[in-house]
Amino acid sequence: MVANKKNITILTYLIQSIAICILFYITSRISLYATMIPGQGSAFYIPAGLTVSLVILLGVRILPIIFLAKFIFSYINTDSGLWSLSFFSSLATVTEGFLAWYIFDSFKESIEEFFQYQSNLVLITFLALIAAIGSAVIGVSNLYYHNLISEQDYFSNFLNWFAGDFLSIIIFTPLVVCFRNEKQCILDFIFPFLAVVFVLIFRYEFMAPYLFLIFFVLLIPCCLSTAMGVYYSSAFISLLLNWFLINQTGPFSQGGYYENMASMQIFLLALAITSLALDGFRRTNLTKYIILPLATLWLASGSIYYFYFNQKLTNDMMLFHKLTSDFESRVQDIMAFLENSVLGASGFVVGSDEVKSAEWNDYVNTLSQTMKASGVKGLGVQFLKSDNLLFTSDSINENEFKKYLSDNRFKSAFDLALLKKNAVLSGHSIINGEKISLLLKSIRKDSHVIGWIVLPLNIDSFFNSITGNRNSNIEIDVYDNLNLNSENLVFSRVIDPKMQKSLIPDNSRITIFKLVDRNFRIDWKNTMRFTSRHTTQNSLFLLMGALFSLTVTGFFLRLKLSNVNSNVRAS
Repeated sequence: MVANKKNITILTYLIQSIAICILFYITSRISLYATMIPGQGSAFYIPAGLTVSLVILLGVRILPIIFLAKFIFSYINTDSGLWSLSFFSSLATVTEGFLAWYIFDSFKESIEEFFQYQSNLVLITFLALIAAIGSAVIGVSNLYYHNLISEQDYFSNFLNWFAGDFLSIIIFTPLVVCFRNEKQCILDFIFPFLAVVFVLIFRYEFMAPYLFLIFFVLLIPCCLSTAMGVYYSSAFISLLLNWFLINQTGPFSQGGYYENMASMQIFLLALAITSLALDGFRRTNLTKYIILPLATLWLASGSIYYFYFNQKLTNDMMLFHKLTSDFESRVQDIMAFLENSVLGASGFVVGSDEVKSAEWNDYVNTLSQTMKASGVKGLGVQFLKSDNLLFTSDSINENEFKKYLSDNRFKSAFDLALLKKNAVLSGHSIINGEKISLLLKSIRKDSHVIGWIVLPLNIDSFFNSITGNRNSNIEIDVYDNLNLNSENLVFSRVIDPKMQKSLIPDNSRITIFKLVDRNFRIDWKNTMRFTSRHTTQNSLFLLMGALFSLTVTGFFLRLKLSNVNSNVRAS
């Protein structure tokens, strides 16, 4: 009989081990998906919450299984192949689980006695804080020891590790704690589905001002006294919003990726704390008294947030128009300077019977400092009836200059310059890996054309010199001519390479401007991500509003509880 019992225990442990390994592998793969794009990550690390939940549910006897599962997965997916890196990474996970179990087992009763109906809020927040710190210290030190991060990056990596684990624990651990103490009902599984359906509409960016409405989704299961419904809804909402972040859509898709992630982490923290607090209110059996004050406070703070968001959007649009107009005016000013330079050079050649090479060099050197900073490759003279060249450049030699002159794609521009008295800007040609355009001006002497002033311009460097520190928020695509296709793309500036660029042009974000005699079109759509966005300030505003609403509601509920207890004692 004892032997059979022992065999059953071993078999149970073996089944648990296999199930945990599979579950750990699946959640780790899901979390790894978010990091496939370099520099990208998930707002929370799902296996951290899974580890803590399993240890609280099944005890410390499963820690060796978790260690083994983590070690195998880490070793397989680590390019370095260092077993020590995987070992200490697994140690960080196991330490996290052990610290959470120890705090839960040691302080649960005392916290319940002291904090009563809000004991889950205090207990889970406390264990998540300590466990995440322990894991982050070991994990980030492990990365630093193996020279995977620098000393300067230690603190930022520590914060990212801590925030991801802390959020995962505070989101998923309540499910296990509540699962142990609460009976399940069909509503527990209906509410998460309804919550996901509702939050799907926030996939569209225009819903960002109404983000506070998500809190109301958690209030419904709370009022119907289904704790699991609250926690399931919170977990599924968090997973869905995190999926939006990874795929760069929804209210957290604008701006730089890490700012978006920090903004969403703050919002998810507000959501998780709200879930824990609502469960506490539910345990008083007086939830009908919290509906009106809590809904009123949420609407009030949400309305303030709505007006704040729209005011910020208005300010951002003003900033956007300022950026675009400033950029275009600077482009035209610099091009006007270059145009005047070739006009002046034409006059310089016409005014001399014979321009010597030294004289030409002295003349060009008076302009070179400004021109060099604008992507100009040099300045030269191509005579119509002579093979002689005048050319001055700090970046290319005469042979390279001749290559520009002989490129067939510039022939039509030379012919057009013969017919015009003003300067002509050619289309671009890729020469030696650079996008080169020629600024041409015919040289006329006694009504006869004797040659051309030729200014080779690296068009990519030209636009890049303008989008410097002064226009650091600009992300644009500049097209030569009016067709928005890849062949006409002459310049593209990306602020955050981790973000997907909008592939569909938006006519409301496209401007057309003329340089010399040539039309250019700018697609500004992607710049909007860095002006109009849901920033960390927005999420902090929502967090403060949620905390204030819960605190005031909790105060009213405590007064009601005191009255109820007084009436009970009096009777």
